[in-house]
Amino acid sequence: MRKLRVTTFAALIALSGCASTPDGLRENVSGKRELVLSVGYQTVLKRLVDHNRKCVGGPLLPIGSVINDVDHYPDLRTATIVRGAQGFGRDIFQVYDLVEVAPGATRLTMYFRYWADRDAAIAKRVAEGDGSC
Repeated sequence: MRKLRVTTFAALIALSGCASTPDGLRENVSGKRELVLSVGYQTVLKRLVDHNRKCVGGPLLPIGSVINDVDHYPDLRTATIVRGAQGFGRDIFQVYDLVEVAPGATRLTMYFRYWADRDAAIAKRVAEGDGSC
C-alpha cells in the first residue's frame, strides 16, 4: 500500500511538472511554423475557431478541462488562439498568433508542442477556406 501511495505521489509531481504557458511554447523554435495568407485576419480567425469547434475533439481527461482561449484585438488587428488541457498539470500544446500585415493579408505564426508539420498543414488548409474535417 505504501508503494502505491509513493508511486501515485510521484506521478502527480511528474504531471504537475508538465505545466506550460503560451510564452513557453513560443520559445520552442522547432515547433514554430509561419506563413502569410492572402486572407483577412478576421476571416482566418473565424475559420480556425469554427473548424476547432466542429472537428477537433478535446483530449480525454478523467479530471480537468480543455483550454481553448481566443484573445481578439480588432483595434490592433491581431488575435491569439491558445489550446491545451489542464487537470493535475497544465499543457499548452498549440498557439496561433494572427496579425494583419496588409489589408487582406495575414501573418499566421503557429507554435506546436506535438505534430507541428501535420497541424500546420491543417491550419493552412482551413485558413484558406477548406472547412472539411
